[in-house]
Amino acid sequence: MTKKIFVNDRQILISTQIAEIPDANCLTFSITKYKELGSLLKVFLQDTHPTMQIIVPDLKEGFRSFKALFKVVDAAGGIVHHDGKFLCIVRNGIWDLPKGHIEKNEKPRKAAIREVVEETGIADPKILGKLGSTWHIYTSAGNLSLKRTRWYAMTAELGTLSPQTEEGIEAAVWLKREDLVERKPLFWLSLRDTIDKALIYFEKPSLENTASKS
Repeated sequence: MTKKIFVNDRQILISTQIAEIPDANCLTFSITKYKELGSLLKVFLQDTHPTMQIIVPDLKEGFRSFKALFKVVDAAGGIVHHDGKFLCIVRNGIWDLPKGHIEKNEKPRKAAIREVVEETGIADPKILGKLGSTWHIYTSAGNLSLKRTRWYAMTAELGTLSPQTEEGIEAAVWLKREDLVERKPLFWLSLRDTIDKALIYFEKPSLENTASKS
C-alpha cells in the first residue's frame, strides 16, 4: 500500500517498498529514522521532480510522522452522478470537483453535501457511498498545511445549476462518462484517482435507488 500526497500536480509517495513509477524522473529515498521526513519534504518543495517516493519501515508510523509536520485541515466533497452523467465544475480555469472545508462540529457527510450544493446549485444530493480520501499540501499565509479531503459518491436530479462565482467557480456542468474520461488529464492530479474510483463505482446497477442516509 502507498500513501499519496499531492503538491499541485506533483506527488509524494510514502510506501514500504519501491513502486514502479511510469515517469522515470523520480526522486527515491529510503529512510530508517522518521525525523528525516522534514528534510526530504524541504528537498522536494525546492526541487522540480514530478514525483518523490520515500521508503519507510512502517507505513502507518511513517505517514503519522509525515502528518505531524503540518497543520492538518479537513475537507469533504462529492462526485454526483445521474443517468450516466457526472457533475463537475471549472474553478479558476481548471476542471475540478465540488469540495470545501469541514466547519467546526460538522460531520464530513453533511459538509460534503453542503459544499456540493453551495458550489454547483444542485438540489438535494444524496450520498451513496465513500470514495476514499485525498491528501494535498498547500501554503496559506506563508505556512504549510496538509488537507485531507473525504470523497463521497452521490446522486441527484439534473435540475438547474448555479456555480458559486464568488469562489472562483466559472461553470458547473454535467459531463457524460466518455467526456469525463477524455477531460480527466485536465483535472488536478490529486483528483484523477478519485475520478477513476467514481467511474468504477457507478458501473454498478441501480445505485441511484440505494442512497444512504446523510
